[in-house]
Amino acid sequence: MFDRELTVRDRVGLAARWLETGTEPAGYRERWAAHARVLLSGLASGAVTVEERAEGRIALVTSRLPGSLRLGYARAPVVVAHDPGTLDADPPAPRRVVIAQYTPGHVDLSGIRGVLAGQEPGWGGSSTLLGSPQGRSCRLGMETIVAAVTRNLLPEDSEPDGGGS
Repeated sequence: MFDRELTVRDRVGLAARWLETGTEPAGYRERWAAHARVLLSGLASGAVTVEERAEGRIALVTSRLPGSLRLGYARAPVVVAHDPGTLDADPPAPRRVVIAQYTPGHVDLSGIRGVLAGQEPGWGGSSTLLGSPQGRSCRLGMETIVAAVTRNLLPEDSEPDGGGS
């Protein structure tokens, strides 16, 4: 369960109770529905955009809204999520990029990390998620990032590589 207003310990406790009892936490369904409405409104207004690349194998999502990565997975197994940040916020929000694959085996994240970290140190993640450097705005252009992802797509019938960090 993901809820930024709760501590990790509280989220784990709620998830454990849900697994043990099958009862979802109070208000969870309503919060989920409200968040879904925000994302749909963002799509309708253009505040969230989703574009397909590499013949539908990559979804490029641009949004400042939390949870937008899920919108990309509705279109492709590999998502490049771009949060353009904002300099006029207090505090300013840095520009961030996340590259994710729904399950290992769609893209070589280790290869992408090597390419991107060679141009901008600090990229890191796991076998399914790679993020731009933390604590500052990403300096690489989206076309550079998408090109690195496209070059590192795995054959569609490949086995999971477990790559990543």
